[in-house]
Amino acid sequence: MKQKLFNLIPPAMIAMVIVFWAFGPASWIKNPWSVVVAGGLITAFIQALEWVNERHAGWRLNKQEFATDLFYVILSYTVIAWASTKLAEDPLTSAKHSLGITTEWAMHLPFLVQVALVIFVVEFGQYWMHRLMHNNAFFWSTHAPHHHITQLNAMKGQQDLRHNELKGHQALVQGEQKHQMMLKQAAQKPKPAGGAGGR
Repeated sequence: MKQKLFNLIPPAMIAMVIVFWAFGPASWIKNPWSVVVAGGLITAFIQALEWVNERHAGWRLNKQEFATDLFYVILSYTVIAWASTKLAEDPLTSAKHSLGITTEWAMHLPFLVQVALVIFVVEFGQYWMHRLMHNNAFFWSTHAPHHHITQLNAMKGQQDLRHNELKGHQALVQGEQKHQMMLKQAAQKPKPAGGAGGR
């Protein structure tokens, strides 16, 4: 009976995360720190479950593993997040705006369809990025620590936490809001006098 209850926790947590991002207070959802806090709480909660219902004694977290895992969690939320933003997200967002590409249509889809769309797009990108990391020596050097896992626990999955897809949904919404704001600002700029339609 105890194991059956524990088997219900993963789908319940996924449902809770989706409900939070769908119906949480807007000030929380729009705050970029919400993803960090949510990821930290989820990781801590899952790690705590290992103390209550340990799956394998060999996976028990020791001080060295905790320090290593904590390093990679912090690295993921700081350096890797910054590099991803500066080297991928910002240039792609700029290209999207300069080409006039909009995702406003996605904002009108039902929330769960939006989540499914983001998961599909993120997983497609993750697949090709993962292939690049295995086929290129430079990118492999950044990815190799992921393959040196000596034990499994909640913190080992830092690179693969599914809240990243929900972060993608948040970025989709915020990106569209920024795009709409840029369009409004451009429309409000005064037009130069004496143009072709000025007479």
